[in-house]
Amino acid sequence: MPSVRLGQLWEVYSIGEGRWCPSTVTDIDDDYVTLRSQDRQWHRCHVTDMEYSDRYRLVADLIETW
Repeated sequence: MPSVRLGQLWEVYSIGEGRWCPSTVTDIDDDYVTLRSQDRQWHRCHVTDMEYSDRYRLVADLIETW
């Protein structure tokens, strides 16, 4: 199970569009995560949804931690 952090690149499955949308974690507020997709759409969800759902998949950490 991946840990959700700022700067990560995730793919969010859009049921309406029937495709995966690359999205970057831009904010984490308590247990809620805000993602911004490459087509400039915003998405907000609970962190548990991202860790346990098949609608979200981690692609890469874009910010290195030291």
